[in-house]
Amino acid sequence: MTNPASGPLLARVGRWGVHFIPEGWALLPDFGIERREAGEQVANICLTEDTLLAGNLLAPYLAAQKTMFERTFTEPKIAGPSVIAFPGAEEAALLFLKHGKLDGAAAVIQAQTYVRQERWIGIVTFTATSQSFSALKTSYQSFAAGLRICEPSD
Repeated sequence: MTNPASGPLLARVGRWGVHFIPEGWALLPDFGIERREAGEQVANICLTEDTLLAGNLLAPYLAAQKTMFERTFTEPKIAGPSVIAFPGAEEAALLFLKHGKLDGAAAVIQAQTYVRQERWIGIVTFTATSQSFSALKTSYQSFAAGLRICEPSD
């Protein structure tokens, strides 16, 4: 199988370099990608960034994220974080979040990949309905494998 990151740079979202977009997914500039079925969005993968305000470790940042989830969502189910490897990152972790309806939206599952390079934090958030998460998980994994951390923009 070909490495998704070996292809050309298709897009850039902040410091994220996108080298692969799964079939059936569409690029959303300055956001990431989305999957639509019958005109409705069933999943998206958002690329965001943050900066560590203090220290140079990912663990305190992740603890703060978990606290925020617990305050934002009603009875969230959180799994992780689990340490993972990510090219170019000094640290990386994967966290799963499942939460019920919020503001009338369907229940969703999120897989969140956090990567740290110095004080920069890159976050890849795969959000899908509970019904479609398992079927689309491979697309998320392929997309994430095709991401690379780029140098900061001038």
